[in-house]
This record gives sequence, structure tokens and C-alpha cells, in this order.
Amino acid sequence: RDDGRGDAVMTPVQPLRLLVADDYPLIRLAVRDELDGRRGFTICAEAADRPAAVAAAIRERPDLCLLDVCMPGNGLRAAAEILASVRETRVVLMTIAASDEDMLAALAVGAAGYLVKDVDFDRLALILADVASGELAYPRRLMRHLVDERRAVVTA
Repeated sequence: RDDGRGDAVMTPVQPLRLLVADDYPLIRLAVRDELDGRRGFTICAEAADRPAAVAAAIRERPDLCLLDVCMPGNGLRAAAEILASVRETRVVLMTIAASDEDMLAALAVGAAGYLVKDVDFDRLALILADVASGELAYPRRLMRHLVDERRAVVTA
């Protein structure tokens, strides 16, 4: 914006509010240590299971939710419930080992992303920022799978 003297004034950007839900405290701690107050994020809530994640999302209305697929109560179910209740939030699911079935389920419930937990924190921050701005974050392998399935339907 202009300050009236013709000089541009930078307006501070609000950090993205992130809910982290994983049943392993060390995962939540690592995400908090790497992202909270840094890289454009603030952790607004943490949860260890589906009911706590859904309640925190409804209460805090975060910009982003980072949910473990295998947390108690089912991360995919948590994603569906959060997206039905907090329409303005974006959900990214994470897992130890990617499976086509879980990736397709994540896509079906409306998750904006699906990541393997071995992603480094610099890349995670970039991915989450992209998701917050409307991008999807799915592995290329899933896209290849979807394209191949679509081609099989079209050529059948």
C-alpha cells in the first residue's frame, strides 16, 4: 500500500494457523518446533485422536489441518468431519507409508494433500503454504494412477 508520500509500505502477513493431529507426541513436537512462529505458521492446536482433532478444528477454525491418516479414530474420517464443519480450512493428511487406497480416499473426502512423513520441514512449509493458497499436494504417483485409470475407462 502507499503511505501517502509515494512510498510503498509492506503490510505484515498474518501467519497461517495450523492444527496438528498425530497420536505420536514426538511428531507433534517436531512440527511445532520447526513451524510454530517460524516459516509463516503458528500452531493453534494439537490433538492425538479424531474426536480431539475435530473439536479443536471447530473451536479454532485453523487455516490448515495436518492430520495423521492412522491416528486413533481414523484420520480420513477426521478429515471428512472437519471439512464438513469448517469449510474454510484446508486439510493435508500424512502417513508413514503411502498407499494408493488411502490417497484415493483422501482425495474423495476432499483433502487438499497427502504426504509421507519423511518430508523435510523446508519442503513441508512450502507445501502447506501452497495448499493454503489453493494448490493440491498429492504425490505424482497418485496422479499417474488416476491418469492410467481414466485412460483405461476411455479406451474400454
